[in-house]
Amino acid sequence: MNPNLGFTADEAATFISSPPRSSEPTPEVTSAPETPTVTTQEPARSIASTIRATTSQPTLERKQSRFSHMQEDEKVDFLFSQLQADAGQIDRQSAVINLTRNDMIKQQLEINTLNSTVGSQQAEITRQQAEIEQLKAENASLKTVDEERERQLQQMRAADNTRGIDMNRLKERSTHVQRLVETLKEKHDDMREWYNSHSTTITDGVKKITNGFEFVRKCVNILWGDRCKQQEVLKKRDHDSEDPGNHDPSTTSEQPPATTSTQIVVFKPLQIESAQGTSGGTVEEVQQLESSSYIESSMAGCTSYYWRNSGRRRDCC
Repeated sequence: MNPNLGFTADEAATFISSPPRSSEPTPEVTSAPETPTVTTQEPARSIASTIRATTSQPTLERKQSRFSHMQEDEKVDFLFSQLQADAGQIDRQSAVINLTRNDMIKQQLEINTLNSTVGSQQAEITRQQAEIEQLKAENASLKTVDEERERQLQQMRAADNTRGIDMNRLKERSTHVQRLVETLKEKHDDMREWYNSHSTTITDGVKKITNGFEFVRKCVNILWGDRCKQQEVLKKRDHDSEDPGNHDPSTTSEQPPATTSTQIVVFKPLQIESAQGTSGGTVEEVQQLESSSYIESSMAGCTSYYWRNSGRRRDCC
């Protein structure tokens, strides 16, 4: 910037590019060889620079009018100072560009690193997505298996309920059968007691009949002995009174006399107990028992059975 005029780089470029307004010939200006410049994208103007550019337009016109009234030497000095200022600004901008380029390289490296990181993360995300899909498939299969198990569990619960109902019915039947068993057991006990009591009565009666039979047998033996003795007496008497010329023993009557009848001895069981002590009774006691019509009617069967099974005693006479 020229301290005398106070132009900026933009103002100087505008001033140089504008045609001169005076009629004086334009002096030739020898400038240094142009240096290669790097074309860079100018940064966007800020609001402050825009305001400064709009407010500096009247000042630029005044400066142009002042430059037009300068002498040739002053114009050369002015332009030379402007070139120096522009060269310094170019150097500063080149340094800024280099810094910006280095920053861009660093940023590009960081971007590449981020891209590689993003690529690895994307691959990891893809792998995780595949694992998620696989887990979803496994979850679906497990869900199907769980549903099947739940269905089987429901069937098992229904079967358990059915078995429980059957068990309750069986328990009720078992309870009913148990009650019937207890009832039958009570009836069996009653019947056993009844039969035991009747068996005792029958046993007592059999004992009484056995004792009576023994008594009758003894009485019959006594009567049979008396009869045999009477038969011997009759045979002896017939033998003495028969014809001496008749020696045929077949003509001798071996039958008992017509007046002799078979003595049927019967007795009543209640009377036997009173006569059990007379095991060695006499004929008079037996004849006393014969006088009872009740004894004759009740014990005729026992006596006939005895006579049927006493053949060897009948042969003794």
